[in-house]
Amino acid sequence: MDFQKIPLDAVKPSPMNPRKTFDEEAIKELADNIEKQGLIQPITVRTSRQNEGFEIICGERRYRAFCLLKVKEDEINVAQTAAHRKKYDRFQSIPAIIREMTDEEAFDAMITENLQRQDVDPMEEAFAFGQLIKAGKSAEEVALRFGKSVRFIQDRIKLNSLIPELMLAVKEDRMSIAAAMLIAKLDEEDQRKYAGAYSANSSGYTKSNAESFINSLFMSIEKSPWYQSDNQADEDFEGGCGRKCSECSV
Repeated sequence: MDFQKIPLDAVKPSPMNPRKTFDEEAIKELADNIEKQGLIQPITVRTSRQNEGFEIICGERRYRAFCLLKVKEDEINVAQTAAHRKKYDRFQSIPAIIREMTDEEAFDAMITENLQRQDVDPMEEAFAFGQLIKAGKSAEEVALRFGKSVRFIQDRIKLNSLIPELMLAVKEDRMSIAAAMLIAKLDEEDQRKYAGAYSANSSGYTKSNAESFINSLFMSIEKSPWYQSDNQADEDFEGGCGRKCSECSV
């Protein structure tokens, strides 16, 4: 594997990276590991299109861990300088593979790396799959590439229709995927009504309350009390139209 050490200060995360959230505790653990064993796998970068330096293609977690170690080393070097001793430079540069890549190639590599993680969350999958479809890939191609079913890809992409509040609820495990799949089919107004109605629910946003909410919006005769009950009084109930529910053909 051909790599070289490049100044850490010259490396920047890519704004195109679909991964937006990082577990800070996990990064600290990774930093401790790197400090003891070294960086086993170099990061991958390309020459920055915006300014001088390099843009990360793969390995932002490793870069963030290295940044923590550099801060620690910089603090030690202040004391080293004051004592007229040689400064440490173990974490001033990071091992990297430098590749020439177009924006499309870089973004494709970022998506691939993120989707191959074990801890990828459903909303990151939804965004990544959606971006691949926008780039011209078919659901069948994406499914084959990542070892998923076409239905799985299509279902994940539907989650992109959720309002931001519910996207966050999915990311934080306050909303089940089953509930998200149902609510994602509603328009923004109805999604906000659902979010408000169950925001304080101790169980979060569940499939059960999602189904109840949808049934209240689109009540069908089969789900009406008079249809399911043997009580004659239920059948005699009249709605605002003035017709008994039992006689309604709608």
